[in-house]
Amino acid sequence: MPVIEDAHDVIIRIAYVGVCGSDVHFWLQGGIKNHVSTTNPLVMGHEASGIVHAIGPAVTNLKPGDEVAIEPGYACHICIQCKSGKYNLCPHMKFAADPPHTNGTLSKFFKIPADCCYRISDTADDESRLRGRTGLDEAVLIEPLAVAVHSVRQAGIKGGDNVVIFGAGTIGLLCAAIAREFGASVIVSVDRNEDKLVFAEDWILPDG
Repeated sequence: MPVIEDAHDVIIRIAYVGVCGSDVHFWLQGGIKNHVSTTNPLVMGHEASGIVHAIGPAVTNLKPGDEVAIEPGYACHICIQCKSGKYNLCPHMKFAADPPHTNGTLSKFFKIPADCCYRISDTADDESRLRGRTGLDEAVLIEPLAVAVHSVRQAGIKGGDNVVIFGAGTIGLLCAAIAREFGASVIVSVDRNEDKLVFAEDWILPDG
């Protein structure tokens, strides 16, 4: 059970965790530089949603019972990159399931800074879902969706552009969907796996 040591931390009771390709890589190959082994195990998982279980004394934006999506990377907030607003480039970044020091979210409880939690509803009840709010089962996809949005923004995709996306896995599909929302007129998905391409065509263009 994690313990709050920093006043700005929260403990999340994990509800859902997505399985990323990197999780599969760690499972099959032992991770980057073989940091993961039977003698040096790692709790995997970084695409997660859950319910706030406990908060540090300095946390004011969350309360126990709030449903949240988790941003799995937490920066130092004091380096040049963080101060310039590019905290994703923080050289001191800690990331869920990043060996050998940081375990992931495939656990009952997970501790993380409060500013890495994005509230999706005020309560974990069925009534909020009946009102059409995002549920925890959908919120688990916010992290990979954010990756796709950032990628499309970085590429500068705009209305009328023709786009080629290499890879028809989860991130590739989300990039295609976001590119479409940004106005791309032609989206070409490239992959060596025929089943993925068939799925991509049906998913991106369900009406043909």
